Amino acid sequence: MEKSCKIQNSNHLPSIDLILDMLNEEDGALEEILSFYNVYIKNASKISDIGADDDLIQEIRIHIAKAVDLLREKLIKQKQCSSNIIIIYK
Repeated sequence: MEKSCKIQNSNHLPSIDLILDMLNEEDGALEEILSFYNVYIKNASKISDIGADDDLIQEIRIHIAKAVDLLREKLIKQKQCSSNIIIIYK
């Protein structure tokens, strides 16, 4: 049986343009990413049937922002070490 590498449904992924804007620290890009994932963040922060926990929502948002910074730093270091960075999208 052959495995497919093709993404079945890419509606749950932000656009490559938004990701590149975020990595390039364009104004408002991080807010757009957080807005894009807001439904997922709220669902992940539900600790009971009462609803989403506001403190947990804030923690998740902070972790996403830190992850973006770490990714950006790693890409910059790779580029400085003459490593090729290839971004392919259709």
